Amino acid sequence: MAELYKIALTKAGYDVKVQTIGKREVYEPALEKNQIQIVPEYAASLTDFLNTKQNGATGPIWPRATSTPRWPR
Repeated sequence: MAELYKIALTKAGYDVKVQTIGKREVYEPALEKNQIQIVPEYAASLTDFLNTKQNGATGPIWPRATSTPRWPR
């Protein structure tokens, strides 16, 4: 996914450097400090991570990222 971002940003005229940065727990604080500008990420799983960070493990948990579709009933 990072390579797709690189191609698109390079084509748009940006100078792009791709780095492997590891787990979300490592790169999320670097994003907040503006040490990293862009991270390809899945919105639902990032939302879960930020929800847990803000509210703790026992905080609000709906909706949660899942590979199982949830259809309205």
